[in-house]
Amino acid sequence: AAGKYEYKVVGYTDGNAGKAAVVESSWIGNDTPRAVTDVVLSTVEGKPQLTFKAPAGGVNDGYIDIEGLRYRIVRNPGEEVLTENLADTVYIDEDELALAMYSYTVTALCGELESEAVVSNAMKFGEALSLPYGTEMETSAEMDLWTVVDANKDDRSWEYDEDDHEMAYTAYSAADDWLFTPPFKATEGSHTLSFRVRAFAYRYPESMEVTLSRDTVPGESQQVIDSYTEINSTLPDLYTVDFEVPSEGVWYVGFHVTTEDPWGLYISTCSIISNVISGIDEMPLGGKLYFDRNREALILGETGDVQVVSSAGTTVVVRRQASEQLDLSQLPAGFYIARFRTVGGETYQVKFVK
Repeated sequence: AAGKYEYKVVGYTDGNAGKAAVVESSWIGNDTPRAVTDVVLSTVEGKPQLTFKAPAGGVNDGYIDIEGLRYRIVRNPGEEVLTENLADTVYIDEDELALAMYSYTVTALCGELESEAVVSNAMKFGEALSLPYGTEMETSAEMDLWTVVDANKDDRSWEYDEDDHEMAYTAYSAADDWLFTPPFKATEGSHTLSFRVRAFAYRYPESMEVTLSRDTVPGESQQVIDSYTEINSTLPDLYTVDFEVPSEGVWYVGFHVTTEDPWGLYISTCSIISNVISGIDEMPLGGKLYFDRNREALILGETGDVQVVSSAGTTVVVRRQASEQLDLSQLPAGFYIARFRTVGGETYQVKFVK
């Protein structure tokens, strides 16, 4: 069996034993390979490329079959095994990926023996998000899809606060810092942005611009769609911005802090919806379904069945034979889609932010 062995040599003269000489062998048999090294994730023509160096030997300095080494590649998040038979030390992920932060785990395999796993750096891959988009900033993984630009290069900018689940801007020098949403696909026409923001203190109002652009480069490419000079509530206030997307394509919304003497600005939710009639909009509402923000209720033009779906795609409310209005005050703040089917079989849909 594989392992290290101890050998003793004893000399005898007429049945009298001498002192034993003891020697330990080196590793006998196949050794477990060491972990791979220099694991680097990069991009080649928009695809994730993983490179690494083969193990330098066995963990016990024993023999490993270099020619027979194979590698297991696992993609994160999801812990999806992509291959267990890679003979090369370069791997390109050819799958179509949803927009997310990805890393890869590499394990060296030598027969039934396997090394310790090594995880690569993480990078953003995948196509732009489809609308509607909504986040309550619950995890750092969500916020890794956002882009921070320290335009004034003072090494202080937006940071994710894991305890309060918000993006925090706490620099104390004249602000010129940007926070961009993930890229999203949008058609030409009307869209609505909603977000919640608060200030550090009432006596120290904050200033901010909201922009629309094709990139995350501060400058002339940024089209200002709204601006604020008196953000001073210490509780997260809901702001809603209606804006026009000039042409179909991939876009970003940017939050540009412009306070001359900032004390603190905090964004805790964000959603973007399209108001352009599409296949899922089915038909104009005709006044038979809308959300009343003041009453926190869906207003129904006649009796029918209602389904409310969250931005995560989870059904949160189902009511049969509802009429007049449906109280939604119990729902947390966020983006929702309501679907309404009348007794007569007509179907309506409305997107709203609570």
